Amino acid sequence: MSAPPAKRQRVSSFDAPHAIIPQFDPVKAINALSEGTVRRILLDAAHTHASVLLRIDAAYNALVAREQARVIDFDHFSKSVWKELNNDHRHENGSRQYNSAGPAYHYVVSVIDTIRTEAGPESSLGTRISALETLRKIGKSIALSGTDVLGHEVIKSFQQTDCFEETMRDILEVANEEEIVAAMSDEFIDKLEELVGLGEGQCIFEGLPEVLELFRNPEDTQSESSSDGILEVYDNNEDGKDESVNAPTSNMGNNVAGQGVVAGITA
Repeated sequence: MSAPPAKRQRVSSFDAPHAIIPQFDPVKAINALSEGTVRRILLDAAHTHASVLLRIDAAYNALVAREQARVIDFDHFSKSVWKELNNDHRHENGSRQYNSAGPAYHYVVSVIDTIRTEAGPESSLGTRISALETLRKIGKSIALSGTDVLGHEVIKSFQQTDCFEETMRDILEVANEEEIVAAMSDEFIDKLEELVGLGEGQCIFEGLPEVLELFRNPEDTQSESSSDGILEVYDNNEDGKDESVNAPTSNMGNNVAGQGVVAGITA
């Protein structure tokens, strides 16, 4: 009697030599993921693969080069804020001005936020100078607006926030000492001192004296991004060995357009 045939061993699809990989659409997946998730994945990839780090470095330095090559003039914002606080609602009665005060306040805050974004760490010195001067003018318009109901209510709202002075501080802290000394005139310092006094009279801009002190003593200006660090990035080369790339992290306040973060790499 012949022996029963041996049972065939089941082979997992993962072990099969020609396993079928499900179709994957990276564009669809990336679009579905949150921005925070994509950023974390990209950061992990940069720590793991030197090629990813170098591509990020090149793209970042290209961005810096573009920003350093242009100067944004924010002066029109100071004029629009003055118009919002002094002209647009002057013919309204007290009740209507009271109702208009909220939207007017939020408009001014949106202008401040826009300036903060546009005058970020990668922006040119000229852009940051324009931002600081425009913010000073906006601050003066706010402080002098308390002659009617709308202005009074706007001032009351600014008594509850430090967004104005914090924006000035954020822009100032990405500049180095030489930039501050070269850029800010004695006239600007005098006008900022005037704004400090106006703010104190209205109980607004309580953090502005500290900002003024940074202008007077630029050596005290410190940015969290001013300290260099070392990233050790490992990637597998063709021989299967690990190769490391030592890369100082970007000093965003002092980064020079076109200068690579990794030695020998240019945008």
